[in-house]
Parts: sequence; structure tokens; C-alpha cells
Amino acid sequence: MDKSSRISIRLFYFIKMKITTLTLNPALDINTSIDCLVPEIKLRCEIPTYNPGGGGINISRVLKRMKLNSGTWFPEGGYTGKIISRLLIKEELLIYPFHTNKATRENINIVENKTKNQYRFCMPGDRLSNGFYKRLFDKIEQLETNGILVISGSMPSHYPENFFFKISNTCESKSIKLIVDTSGDGLKNTIANNVFLIKPNFQEMAELYGENKLSEKKAIDLSKSMVKEGRVKNILLTNGKFGAWWISKESVLFIKPPSVSVKSTIGAGDSTLAGAIYGIAQNYTHKNILAMSVAAGTATTLQEGSTLCTWADVEKLFLIISQENGVKKRNGNQIHE
Repeated sequence: MDKSSRISIRLFYFIKMKITTLTLNPALDINTSIDCLVPEIKLRCEIPTYNPGGGGINISRVLKRMKLNSGTWFPEGGYTGKIISRLLIKEELLIYPFHTNKATRENINIVENKTKNQYRFCMPGDRLSNGFYKRLFDKIEQLETNGILVISGSMPSHYPENFFFKISNTCESKSIKLIVDTSGDGLKNTIANNVFLIKPNFQEMAELYGENKLSEKKAIDLSKSMVKEGRVKNILLTNGKFGAWWISKESVLFIKPPSVSVKSTIGAGDSTLAGAIYGIAQNYTHKNILAMSVAAGTATTLQEGSTLCTWADVEKLFLIISQENGVKKRNGNQIHE
């Protein structure tokens, strides 16, 4: 671990974080472009750019742009893990990397200039050791009360069977809001533990219920049932450009994103959740949480490759969404319906 990493970790200990993000399967995102994608010949790519990737990491990066600090936890392995740490420190994030013996994975994102099609090659992550999970559970036990813990991104293979049960019990005992954004078995295991918030998209909801595709009505009805049965407190249900829903016991709210020229969708889902977390941390109403969520997710689609949103774009889009959906801003940062 280099000197800058150690300094960042020391800072983490001295600052009591209200928000902590956990990325169990981070990746170094490599972004480039070519004129045309064809088989068997050597393809000459443009000079690549590198970004730290993974759900929780992206959420912390977006929150930083929104002037909200968070602790950023992730396994760090090999040269790729060290590059991710250096990139995050360069963005002035407060990181806590768990050193592992396996190299952190890489993802490759390629834009075909001729068609503007985007190709995303996602590599699998290595299995994490039992020792890693023991260190992780110990750190979660040390979290401050009344905070927010976000677990976001794909799950590594063979994680402990009681993973979400153990973490949700700890969070409940410390009055920590547990927010989870994952898919497949990870999502299935999450909703058995009555977490504060999950963020499935339509496809993830369909897979959860063994369906190929869900209609809007059925996706909303299933989400409402999940909340009513006490399996989860709130659901941020997303369907890309078609809109997002905030579903709770109190109400079902909907906002459709404004029409924009989309350059890339990489990181848009993570940004959507970051916007919601920002609103939760600022004690916004559910309607305003959803508005900020849609603004952040849409703002990231304005960027190339895996580059995330700017705060200026989020603010502009939030204003547009507010005007279209009756969201009013008063008293400084506090927003009310």
C-alpha cells in the first residue's frame, strides 16, 4: 500500500462518516474506441482512459461531485487494485482498501466510431477469502450509528451464505440504513432481510421472479407486494429512459427523465442511486429523493465512456425535473413538496 493510500485511510479514521459504500467486485474500467469492430484482424484502438469502477465506488465518486463525502470500501489486489486506489485518492475520496492476494478485475468498454455502438466486456472477479469477510464484518461492527451503508455492484462468487443476514442485523442494531443494489442471488438474499432500500431495474425484477420480461404494471405490483410483506422498506425501481418509481408503504411515485442526447449509459444506474442517497442524507421527501435520483442518473448519460456526471449538470436537470413534477425548493438545501 503506498503512502497516499495510508494518508487517506488515516483521514478516514479521523472523520466520522455518515455514508459508507462497499464494492465487493470492483473493476478498473478501460475505455477506448475504434473505427469499426471486425473479427480476426488487429484492431487499432485510440489511446485508452482509465476509471475506477464498481457500484459502490461509482456512488462515492458521484457523491463527491455532489459535495457529500463518503467512506469508500473495496478489496484491492494486484497492480489494478493499486491503480484504482490511486485514481480514487486523486479524486480526493476517503478510501479503505482491503488488501487481497488476487488481482482486481478489469472491464473494457469500446465505442465503434462508425456506428456509435458501445461494447462492454465485463470480466469476472476472483473469489474472496474467508479472512477478507472476517475483516469486513469487523469493520462493519465499528461503523457509526445512524449512518448509511451502501452495498452496490455485482457480488463475487461464493460469498458467505449468511452475508446479508449478518450485515442487516448489525445495521439494525446500530440504526444504520442498509441500501443494496445488486442482482441475481444477491438481490434474492437481500430482500429476505428487510433492508431500507433496494434499486432493481425491470430486468432484475423479472429475473428475481423467474420471468423473461415484466410489464410496467406487474413490476410495480410486485414491488408494492414486496414492501407490503415487509421484505424491504423502500424500492427505487428503474426502467432507463422510461422512468423511475419510488415505492414505499406510503405511496408510489413516478418521474420520467427529461429527453437528452445520450452519449453513454455506463454508470447511470450507480448515479441514480447516488442521487437517491444524497436526498436521503439531506432528509428530502420521497418525491424529492426520486427527483434528485433521476437528475443524477440522466446527467451521467451526457458523458462519454465511463465518465460520471458533473454537479452542474445534476443541478440543471434537477431544476427541469422540479418544474415538470411540482418539486419546490425552499430554505437553502432543504427541499419540500
